[in-house]
Formats: sequence, structure tokens, C-alpha cells
Amino acid sequence: MIRGLLIEDDDQKRKDIESHLSATLEITIDQACSFQAAKRALLLGRYDLIILDMTLPSFDVSPIESGGSTKQLGGKLIMRFLHREEIKCPVIILTRFDTFPAYDNNISLKELARVFSVEYSGFFIDAIYYNSSSSEWKAHLTKAISNALKGNSHV
Repeated sequence: MIRGLLIEDDDQKRKDIESHLSATLEITIDQACSFQAAKRALLLGRYDLIILDMTLPSFDVSPIESGGSTKQLGGKLIMRFLHREEIKCPVIILTRFDTFPAYDNNISLKELARVFSVEYSGFFIDAIYYNSSSSEWKAHLTKAISNALKGNSHV
């Protein structure tokens, strides 16, 4: 059985991903809903696969906690953390944004994927655009997972 970590803060997107994964794989899914929760899970657990959102709150959101500041490139920070901690687990980015703020301009999801494929070639698999009104992301995710489990990068 595959053990995956889903790092995602949006409830509906998380449900969509879990539903798709459960229908297509024999997988157990742990969840992290913030940057800090993801770091904690990665230090404590061993995973076969990570599905990572790019934009994450700093802390878990609760009735008494707002989640702190939003990290627009929180996924990039998680990638850097994985590299620094030498955690070699395949990572698939799955995000609903196709551009991100970077310094004084924007960076596209495609450009981030190119950067990740060079900087994190040992574990980065693919970057996928999620759109809740389309099923295209599901086919792309299934293919990326297949590549990840075979040890092949798609990007």
C-alpha cells in the first residue's frame, strides 16, 4: 500500500484529490493543512508520495487561529525544506494558480516547474494546474503518480 502526504489547505480541493486517489490507488493519505504542519509531518513520517499545494497558510486554521500569514510560494519553501533535510520522496505540485508573485514580477507555474526540475531533480515529478470544473487534472495526476512510483520525472 502506498503512503502519501497531501499538503493542502482548501477543504473542497482536498476532498476532490482524496476521492480521486482513493478511486485509483491503494493508498493511505495523511494530511497537512499548513506550512508548519507539513514540516512536522515530513520530519515524523515516511512517505512514498507527496502532493503539494503551492500557496499555504503558515499555521493550521482553527476557530481561534487565522493561520497566520499566507505563504504564496509555501510549496517552494517545502521543496527547499525537503532538499535541506535530504528527504527523497517524490513530489507532485497540484495548485489552482497558474501564476505566483515573485519579487517584483510574477512567475508562471510552467516556469516554476522548470526551476524545480533543475533544483530538485532528485524528487520533483511534475506541477499540475488544478481546476475544479475540469477533470483534466485527474488524468495528469494519475500519470504523474505512475511516473513517480516508477522513479521517472515527467517534467
